[in-house]
Amino acid sequence: MTKSHDRQTTYSPSIHKKKMVDDAIAESVAKRDRIRSLTKADLSAGAQGIWGYPLSWWLDMRSYNPTEVARTLDVPLLILYGEKRAGQDCRVVR
Repeated sequence: MTKSHDRQTTYSPSIHKKKMVDDAIAESVAKRDRIRSLTKADLSAGAQGIWGYPLSWWLDMRSYNPTEVARTLDVPLLILYGEKRAGQDCRVVR
């Protein structure tokens, strides 16, 4: 094999992977925008759910404020907060 063939075979998958990532991001952004634009009329129109959850769930989640709910509880709560750095997985791996 030639060096140019080696370069091409390693370069092509990286282009394909980038396109797949770009397509997945575009799909996620479109779904996010759809969630933001939901109305109760969409429920009666029989529209499909998003990411496996019914539209009624998304409408309910848009008004859910976990901080306000936590303030109304009179039981001890364990609240964890952290940051996710760009490019890191959310799972803990060792």
